[in-house]
Amino acid sequence: MKNTFLLLLSFILFSCQEDDNTIFVPQTPPVVTVDSSSLQVPQKVLHMLALGDSYTIGASVPEEDRWNAQLKKELENRGYQLNAIKYVAQTGWTTSNLINAYQNASLRSQYDIVTLLIGVNNQFQGVDINVFREEYKSLLEAAIVRARNEPKNVIVLSIPDYGYNYSPPPASISQQINEYNRIKEEITKDKGVVFHNITSFSRLVPSRPELAAPDGLHPSGEQYKLWVNEIIDDVYQQFLVPKEE
Repeated sequence: MKNTFLLLLSFILFSCQEDDNTIFVPQTPPVVTVDSSSLQVPQKVLHMLALGDSYTIGASVPEEDRWNAQLKKELENRGYQLNAIKYVAQTGWTTSNLINAYQNASLRSQYDIVTLLIGVNNQFQGVDINVFREEYKSLLEAAIVRARNEPKNVIVLSIPDYGYNYSPPPASISQQINEYNRIKEEITKDKGVVFHNITSFSRLVPSRPELAAPDGLHPSGEQYKLWVNEIIDDVYQQFLVPKEE
């Protein structure tokens, strides 16, 4: 079923690492000046699709504290109009699980915004990282297709480091999360999608325990708020459209 999905996805698209001890630091993108005088908030109601795992579904936090929900609220505070978010996400999902769920989900043919955050369970379950590389690329391509074939309509976040919920944080977890994020960043940027790094916030938990959810493993609403604060200015600009004459 999975191989069929990958082959099918490739047909649709054509027709319509290293492991070290360093802390993951994303490449700094070039500064781009946006002429906001020629752009405006879209005048139509936008549809958002959220793909992922427990970080997307907000394990152990109220629905309104999920990072996607907080992002939606912040965009609405800035004049955007969005319908209810469609989630295809569940705690424990790997890229394989998400592929299967995506394939069988009842979805609109197109969405205006698609978010993708996946991979931590591949690492946690010890799945071959080359499987992650292949399947993440396929999921990102599927997200782009679903986002009106526009890479700019896709939001990708780095994988948080859950190891910092332990005392002391296991170095091996951070090293593996770094490797996964390097792969994600490489593939994401290669597809023309913006890669948002939020991993550093998960590493604040030892000094800021309020950033952990009650289960002691997932982010709290307060941490998700830090993620949204980090990306909101870029996302706001990302979805502006040319002003109508």
